[in-house]
Amino acid sequence: MSAFERHAAVIAPKATTAIGVLAPARPDSGLLRDAETICWSLRGQRDLKPSILLVQGNLYTTDYAKSPTASYTVRYPTSLVPQAQTADFGTWLSGLDILFILEAYNPTLVRAALASPKLRRIFYIPNLEWAVLNPYGDNTEEWISLLQAADQRIVCLARSQSIAQGLTNVGIASTLIPWSVPDPVRTRCRKAEGIGRRLRVLYNAGNHGFRDRRGSDIVASALQRWPDCGPKLYIHIKSNQPHPALAALPNKPSLQYAVDIGYQSDRHSLTQLYDEADVVVYPSRFEGFGLGLLEALHRGCYVLATDGTPMTDLLPPEALRIKASAAGCVRLAPRYEPQPHSLVSNLLHLCHRPEQLRCDHSDDYRRRQDAFIAQMVGLVCSV
Repeated sequence: MSAFERHAAVIAPKATTAIGVLAPARPDSGLLRDAETICWSLRGQRDLKPSILLVQGNLYTTDYAKSPTASYTVRYPTSLVPQAQTADFGTWLSGLDILFILEAYNPTLVRAALASPKLRRIFYIPNLEWAVLNPYGDNTEEWISLLQAADQRIVCLARSQSIAQGLTNVGIASTLIPWSVPDPVRTRCRKAEGIGRRLRVLYNAGNHGFRDRRGSDIVASALQRWPDCGPKLYIHIKSNQPHPALAALPNKPSLQYAVDIGYQSDRHSLTQLYDEADVVVYPSRFEGFGLGLLEALHRGCYVLATDGTPMTDLLPPEALRIKASAAGCVRLAPRYEPQPHSLVSNLLHLCHRPEQLRCDHSDDYRRRQDAFIAQMVGLVCSV
């Protein structure tokens, strides 16, 4: 039974509540996957009507908020096959009781939403690395001031304990909602291929991130250090765009590659990649949350991630971690410098101890899904 089925009709509000989530119209975007997660958590409630407004371009720009006659795609994920239609921004916004805003705090949008007499609450879900009003500068102080003085109808949600603490440190109150994902939790039933064959490793670089956040150079450096006659690795590298560090990977008898450049990944294709991997490497320098890490864990993958917050909020306690040195902050997110030799030693350890890959935390992730759905439904229905 899925988490959605387990929590159908947990709480029924008295009247239909229209809920909107803004997201970019890009299938590979983590923000779109977060928007889908919000709607998934609420769709089991008969009287909740969630929808996603898909915005072309950057959510930090104000063009879409200033153009009430522009037409946008609206998705209503109330079934396994979302229904889509077009709507203008003003009509969509004016029909909402509750608005969710992910990451990008757009003052023009917030003012327009608060002017709607129907709107009762804005839930804002920040990432620590994007504590800014636009992605091209660092006006973190202005962002903090706006949230400290925000209308009482605006509530910040923190997706992990370290995010909640980071917001508290700058005087921003938040409600902690430990995040989950809608992907079915997979019990780890396949065996690692182990010594004498190969370990299947996935590195999902995505768009590489601001300031080379995803650590493509760390992965390339680790592969250069891999023993020529060491255990065999099959490394699948997925990257939405080229990166200099991935252009000249070492040619060694112990390494075999599959490199997908320009690969745009939606939720379904990501699930397929995770299901084919034994280990997912996540040598991030910093993260706002770690959505891809949590998605990999849900699919039963062993995740090697940087030893630092917020990544360690999500890892099982016994998981190996990539050693890293502290390197300041990016906006409100702690920054680290992962050590390539630590990634190598951890992968060697797993090659020689493949039984460690079979740790099963599926019950933990199912409980996390259940708790997330219950909290989200209770949050919305209390408005």
